[in-house]
Amino acid sequence: MNEKIRILIVDDEANMRKILSLALKKHGYEVQTAESGSRALELMKGFVPQMIISDIKMDNMTGIEFIRKLRTNFSSVPVCFMTAYGSISNAVEAMKLGAVDYIGKPFEIATLVEIIEASIEPAVTHDNKKIIGCSKHIKQAMKKAEKIAKTDATVMIKGETGVGKDLFARYIHQSSPRSKKPFIKVDCTSIPSELFESELFGHKKGSFTGAIEDRIGKFESAHQGTIFLDEIGTLNFNMQKKFLSIIQDRVLVRIGETTERRVDIRVITATNEDLEKLVREGKFRKDLYFRLNNIVLQVLPLRTRPEDIMELADQFLLDLDRIYGSKKQLSGPAAALLKDYDYPGNIRELKNIIEQAYILSDGTTINDKDLVFSDLSADMSTEEGQMNLKEVEIQLMKKALKIAGNNYSKAAKILGINRNQLIYKLEKYGLK
Repeated sequence: MNEKIRILIVDDEANMRKILSLALKKHGYEVQTAESGSRALELMKGFVPQMIISDIKMDNMTGIEFIRKLRTNFSSVPVCFMTAYGSISNAVEAMKLGAVDYIGKPFEIATLVEIIEASIEPAVTHDNKKIIGCSKHIKQAMKKAEKIAKTDATVMIKGETGVGKDLFARYIHQSSPRSKKPFIKVDCTSIPSELFESELFGHKKGSFTGAIEDRIGKFESAHQGTIFLDEIGTLNFNMQKKFLSIIQDRVLVRIGETTERRVDIRVITATNEDLEKLVREGKFRKDLYFRLNNIVLQVLPLRTRPEDIMELADQFLLDLDRIYGSKKQLSGPAAALLKDYDYPGNIRELKNIIEQAYILSDGTTINDKDLVFSDLSADMSTEEGQMNLKEVEIQLMKKALKIAGNNYSKAAKILGINRNQLIYKLEKYGLK
């Protein structure tokens, strides 16, 4: 049975809580409700949602106050705010505080589901104790992961971009005694260097400009669970010493404090870089490398295990059937093309190819002509100086909207931005 996505609804109107709860449960979500921000925070001591849907205007504690308190202890849970007409300024303030999106009342449940699907980081869409693949390598990697999961050993997952390193990290966590506790993913490439220390270790109110409240970092958020540090090879050299200290002693100090805080965490890292080479070049600490390199799980590229291609493709089609409420299949020639391609982008590229073909194809069959073996930027190349940033953005948005069938949430997901950022840009360029 698929693992249900956990949703927390926060609203002081009982009818709204009931309506949303019933509607989202029908879509297969696990739903909890809270009548106030304080009650939600209390609930989250035993229920860690993967997304929060909260009203902005509430008695006792407003949505803005709620997200400020939430971010003190739960820095990574996505929040979507519901807002009535006239409260857009509050929604904008919420976005600045880390909300991923907002939706104006009244709204269609389908629109809310689109936001949820676009906002939540893709999880295992199949049985959470099974990874898709029938190749000898996948079976061996799964067996090794299961053995690793029984321990608290630090793990390094190696492999090219798009092979599913994050999926194996989640698999280890879900197969471990820590499975009911948080799984916190940190993409080391996505956090600005000036905010990195605060994001990971937390800070005290007033410790620097902009530190308006105490904040818990991602290491503390992962207490009793697992922290997954993706693309560890890109980590700033100055930060590597702090990482070494935490990994060795499981102790951290927030910015602006002297108090040591002990954390109980399982550490999993991933990299597509040659860390041994970085060590030799003096770009990665040798002592940190040996701490992280305790147990290594290598995930091979998709081109070396072609027997997994159709099994993955079939699963992606089933996932899309569920999302779009239809049923499509691959033609023989289309399947043959998929088997012959070498996938420089690995599983991630295969998934993108299938999704684009699913959306663009007519009828119930995906034919070979529907398959596009390129990314969004493939046809954006131009002579130097002929295309400015505005023109590039406009063409990318138009292509994303075409692929997504003019669905804003899905187009935003393709572009790697949130739905309201896309709407803002469309209005800015007169495209909406």
